[in-house]
Amino acid sequence: MSVSGKEHIRYCGSPIPLSFDELNHKKQVIMVEFEGANVKHIEPLYIPRSQAMYRIEGSLTSIEHQLQNIAVELSLTDNTA
Repeated sequence: MSVSGKEHIRYCGSPIPLSFDELNHKKQVIMVEFEGANVKHIEPLYIPRSQAMYRIEGSLTSIEHQLQNIAVELSLTDNTA
């Protein structure tokens, strides 16, 4: 997030989600390249999420179904084999 409309000044925030409010936020760091005292280039570098976060809510049956779907999703993306 830029500060005072200046692209080279940013609020640092956190590179990882700290709450479920940030569940769908793409986290990034900003690489700023300077030439002398002038900004030459600004590039966002998106941070891959190392740990998935899920919001699960509803009735017990609904929660069980959601957990089963997550387990299937995780088994399909398991790269440990």
